[in-house]
Amino acid sequence: MRAPERGPRRSTRSAALAWALLGVALARGAPGRAQEDPATAEARRHFERAVALFDAGDAAGALAEFQRTYDLTGRSSVLYNLGATYQALHDYPRAIETLQRFVAATADRETPQRALAQRALAQMAPLVAHLRVALAPPEASLVVDGHAVAGERFTVGPGTHVLAASAPGHQPRRVEVTVASGDE
Repeated sequence: MRAPERGPRRSTRSAALAWALLGVALARGAPGRAQEDPATAEARRHFERAVALFDAGDAAGALAEFQRTYDLTGRSSVLYNLGATYQALHDYPRAIETLQRFVAATADRETPQRALAQRALAQMAPLVAHLRVALAPPEASLVVDGHAVAGERFTVGPGTHVLAASAPGHQPRRVEVTVASGDE
């Protein structure tokens, strides 16, 4: 997982090593089985592609492959990889949400990846902004940067964001807001 105090070269190697260790679980079949079942083999192929893409600097491609791996396996260990990839893409809100899910899913065990995830969460917390939007009428829907959001409080990364609100019988409203890290 990328740590801000490390340079990009070292962090990529660290991520690849951590991912390779997690990949062992996917590469191994169930004990006593001579062959992998097709779903496990497919998940392993997507996982290996994800690691190769990430190491080649294609974090967006790696994200798609890790997501497919998670869709096929549902393994919490893949959440770590997804979170690290979101972090590499500077999508801190999704990285935080995904790593929080990983930490919660692994609450019963202490692993090096869990410790790295907790450290990354602490490092990313100050890098996001929190927005609160009060919608009127209450049944209005809100889309932020093309993604529907639920609730009136949500987290975004620093930068400019497009908020679009709509409700039946009302004129849609679109607003751009620019926030910096730590803004509330």
